[in-house]
Amino acid sequence: MIPRIQVLAPNLTAVQTVRGTIWFSYETPIAFNAGSGIVACANYWSSTTGKHINRVAGNAPRLKREDFDKVINEAFA
Repeated sequence: MIPRIQVLAPNLTAVQTVRGTIWFSYETPIAFNAGSGIVACANYWSSTTGKHINRVAGNAPRLKREDFDKVINEAFA
């Protein structure tokens, strides 16, 4: 499968790959779904990125940045 890019809103993009979907706010990954539900990062950036995280992840739990980075790298390595 060729990765598919979908612009959802200004500065909010989803990239669908064979391993799952990654959502980006600007150029920063903020959430992903590798088949077992959405995993989201806590907001360490702007209010716009916070809105993007809420739109994508809803009530999904938020991980600390370092934990999020670890699990997204494991899921998409």
